[in-house]
Amino acid sequence: DPNSHINKLEYLGILVNINSLDILIIVIYNPPHNKFSSFEHYYLELLDKISDITFHHILICGDFNEDILSDSNHSNRILVLNQLHNFNLINNSLPTRIALNSSTLIDLIFSNSQELITDFKTTPISFSDHELIKFNFNLIPPSQPIYYRTFRNFKNINKNELISDCNNIDWSDTVNSPNVDSLINNFYIKLNFILNKHAPSHTIKIKNNPNEWMTDELRELFELKETLFYVWRSNRYRFRGDQNWKEFVKIRNRISFLKNKSKIEFGKKYFSSDLSNKQKWANLNKLGIKNNNCDFHNVNVNDLNSFFAQEIPGVDVQIDIDQPDDTEAVDHFSFDTVEPDEVEIIMNSIATDACGIDEIPISFIKSISFPLINILTFVFNFIIISSQYPEKWKKAVVIPTPKCNNPSQVKDFRPISILPCISKILEKILFNQITNFVNNNDLLDKFQSAYRNGHSTITALVKIVHDIRLGFNSNKITIMCLLDFSLAFNSICHKNLIKKLKNKYKFQNSACRLMLSFLNNRSQIVKVGNDLSNSLPLKSGTPQGSCLSALLFSLYMDDIKSVIRYSSYHIYADDVQLYISCSPDEVDDAVRKLNFDLKSIESWALQNSLKPNPTKTQAIIFSKNPIENPPTIYFLNTPINYSKSVKNLGLVMDSGLKYDLHINGICQKVYATLKTFRNLQAFFDHNTRLLLVRSLILPIFLYGDQIFYPGLSVELKNRIEICFKSCLRFIFNLKRRDSTINFRHRVMGCDILKYFHLRVLCFMFKCFHGKVPKYILDYCFRSNSNRRNDFLILLSSSTSLNSTILHQGLAYWNELSNEIKSKTSIQSFKGAILKHWRE
Repeated sequence: DPNSHINKLEYLGILVNINSLDILIIVIYNPPHNKFSSFEHYYLELLDKISDITFHHILICGDFNEDILSDSNHSNRILVLNQLHNFNLINNSLPTRIALNSSTLIDLIFSNSQELITDFKTTPISFSDHELIKFNFNLIPPSQPIYYRTFRNFKNINKNELISDCNNIDWSDTVNSPNVDSLINNFYIKLNFILNKHAPSHTIKIKNNPNEWMTDELRELFELKETLFYVWRSNRYRFRGDQNWKEFVKIRNRISFLKNKSKIEFGKKYFSSDLSNKQKWANLNKLGIKNNNCDFHNVNVNDLNSFFAQEIPGVDVQIDIDQPDDTEAVDHFSFDTVEPDEVEIIMNSIATDACGIDEIPISFIKSISFPLINILTFVFNFIIISSQYPEKWKKAVVIPTPKCNNPSQVKDFRPISILPCISKILEKILFNQITNFVNNNDLLDKFQSAYRNGHSTITALVKIVHDIRLGFNSNKITIMCLLDFSLAFNSICHKNLIKKLKNKYKFQNSACRLMLSFLNNRSQIVKVGNDLSNSLPLKSGTPQGSCLSALLFSLYMDDIKSVIRYSSYHIYADDVQLYISCSPDEVDDAVRKLNFDLKSIESWALQNSLKPNPTKTQAIIFSKNPIENPPTIYFLNTPINYSKSVKNLGLVMDSGLKYDLHINGICQKVYATLKTFRNLQAFFDHNTRLLLVRSLILPIFLYGDQIFYPGLSVELKNRIEICFKSCLRFIFNLKRRDSTINFRHRVMGCDILKYFHLRVLCFMFKCFHGKVPKYILDYCFRSNSNRRNDFLILLSSSTSLNSTILHQGLAYWNELSNEIKSKTSIQSFKGAILKHWRE
């Protein structure tokens, strides 16, 4: 039948195994007269199928009969479908079909291992107008460089002897030290003596990444297996099934059993529920999902340090604090001394075990906290009382991490700064005291959402999106500008910061001196393996790696509101956004007002030693219908192009607030993470798989769900459900055609969409009990009826408000029974809803 191919997608899949790597190659042919809707249906079905099966690498290639160079809706849709499943287009510029009057790119290659493909070429051939495509697929892993690792063995410490030695330390010379630096030096002399006695450092040469799951028994069995195989092979009369072969097979099977058991036990340990999500990702990296041994041969550690420690010109760090405190003011802030109980609580809250310049992990300090807690408390109080920060705690160790797969220049790395672990305890103490003072006295701007109780990026986005939807409801558009400042945290002028702390936030001179001492005379070194750079000074900015850094930056930025005249605004640390709603015929006036505010911010930034970055500043117009030729927005005399979508505090917002791109990004991350898990499936039993999905994949689904769920289209809901089914198949080892309906409630107590609904209701529970920012409560009005515990819902002239949590969420709340709404804790509230749904 000549029409049998119509509305069909033709493809052939081949599984190739090379060096124990499973490579799936799928060849596609989309007939020229095929309807695109039919192609999309079958192609999406194919992508869903292969996403649920474990392959190391996948190549999808063939004639798609859609020209990528045309930038049409169909070609863009093909790119989106592939990106959704974590497949990247290898060639996006070279034509592959050269006809008499046209050149098109219709022969496409997609892969989930784009970094392995090199030397892509097209070559004409005589028998077709399609070009021959050539490329290298590099499957041979690079040889691992030999490197040296210095470490301390804390596992074999005799804890009783360690505690006994700590109890016998004579701290008298430490307590009687004349100044902070002398005290810290004496303290570390005693601590390092104990450390070196019980956990001396060792340096070993590592030729390749060791398998940490490998046990001594397995190593012995592997050697025995090789010996038995050699014995069998040496017999000229050998045959499979003789006694030597049986002995070999017996040991081989024993190895297989023990290896699987060891990997499962290793997986349970490395992905325990007691570990933070950050630590779980780090352990996944150790198992080989990333190249942890980046080649630094092309980059010098001193060059890296010079790049990371770039000095911001024009910053004056000479500060004199001589003015007396206003003794009549009762709200002046000063740091209080602390008690041992508070120190221990804060110490135990620090999760990271990274070592700073003192090479002491926080886990070691925790292990000797009982005999050490009193001297630590004395040290911290001495620092607070003297208003002098130790010089030893001002030097950071910077670990460069690559931004790309093959870094070759200093700009290809980002710095991760690590401070001494004991200093982190004091920083957290100071952080808590500043935060409590600022929040209790309501000193931060209403629309600053960083580091405040009940505030978050989600509450900020709820407010912003609701304002945009209110504009839609009144047939208005919203023009938004998301500002960017270059090296914002590194640019802070210490003089201006201390001046603001003293005058605006009422810091006493002693508190200002301690903050100035904390900021001044800092330095850093870059460490790569055992190679250390020279030390370089840091003359401006707040110290990276410190919890105080972003808090001080938020305080520094807070008075930006004083120069914003016309625009609505919201601030989250260094993320500043302005927006104005207007009718479509008032766009010119709205942009004029926005430009006025941006000009004022330029002047404010100049006075505060901050450098606006117009190249990374974004603008977008939210509207139901496109706005033709809107006026230009200028920032630092640079025109800002309007974007079709922006990433705002982690949420991808398109101009119509449809959230297609955000949902696509969620699915792409989930599929990529599942691919990682499947490649390491030998390490995971059922409980570990469930734990991994709950801790590492579920947060990908959930970020921003309170914002996008109320307005999610049926198509996007289906996309989310299909993606979540892949997670269920991974957890419960289900085959592609197995039903997931009986497993959907076994991860969160309900299916994924119901869980979104539940989280919206939990947000409304917080609104009902006043545990959200005032800018959210301004939209939530309680009913006069105490018996119903309802919210009043604003009458809407369109369906626009039905897509916002502060309208649809109120309706969800009002539908609940009074018994559920009267619950007093969030846990009992969630439990009552889940019970109601099960009934």
